[in-house]
Amino acid sequence: MNEIELLKKYQNSFPVPELSKMLGIGKTESYWILKHRDIQTITLNGQIRIMKSSFWEWYGNQTKYRIQNGPEPGEKLKADSYSARDIMALLGVSKYSAYRVMEIPALTQITIDYQKRITKESFDRWYPTQSKYRLAKDRAANNKIMELTYSLPDIKRMLGLHRNKIYYIMDHPKNQTVFDFIEVAGQKRVTISSFERWYASQNRYKKIESSPDKIPEVTTIEDSSSFLTKKKEEKNDACIASSTKNTYRLEDLMSDLGVSRKNAYKLIQTGELIAIKSGKSYIIPEAEYKRYIKGRNNNGIYRSEE
Repeated sequence: MNEIELLKKYQNSFPVPELSKMLGIGKTESYWILKHRDIQTITLNGQIRIMKSSFWEWYGNQTKYRIQNGPEPGEKLKADSYSARDIMALLGVSKYSAYRVMEIPALTQITIDYQKRITKESFDRWYPTQSKYRLAKDRAANNKIMELTYSLPDIKRMLGLHRNKIYYIMDHPKNQTVFDFIEVAGQKRVTISSFERWYASQNRYKKIESSPDKIPEVTTIEDSSSFLTKKKEEKNDACIASSTKNTYRLEDLMSDLGVSRKNAYKLIQTGELIAIKSGKSYIIPEAEYKRYIKGRNNNGIYRSEE
């Protein structure tokens, strides 16, 4: 090797102690990186030197090590793949949900320094094939649709019915052409106009709760958490307020009709009796309680109008 070639190799490489200084690590860890990571080295005059081009290629494809007061690591890695934290920000989901997304078979998973990531190419290919997880721009569009629709839990709360009763109403043959359904982010929803059309056409079910508040635009996890906390507080306040009005307890119904607790719960679960969950018990509005008792007395055994 002539002097010119030797000089070029020196200029295009640096010694191991310099690697330790740049990354703020010890000698042992520096040699561990050289042995276990794809970094090219050469030996000049008995000294191991690291090729600069190879080092920067490795540095841009990892995020564990960082040059003190230097450029951010993983520039190339971040350009080609997403971490769990990236998925959380993109889809506005929790850490648990982000890792669930990363386990989807259609997504190509890679592991860098024991950290799982997914390739952007596989994410871009998978995203249009599903509707459950949405990017911020699509969540904003979904919020506009939600303003014109009710979810099934919304209807359940408005009518004070058990979930199974709501499904029964929706699936009833005479209602097949009444309700207009829309799927938003993997959730089945009913247009407000079709619900109100159905509601006006019958007199069996009565609203015990006003129309639910429309979901505001949610673009971050913090916004979502704040909204859910607010709704939970409103629900607790409503339960406390309702308990101070003219209501009956489940025990009152058991006593007046001479039925067991199991049968009393069955009346609520099937939708024959409207009751509101309050803590671990149920409270029954006075009008609903008298309606059911009157129907029971008139018919011997209450018969549903469905």
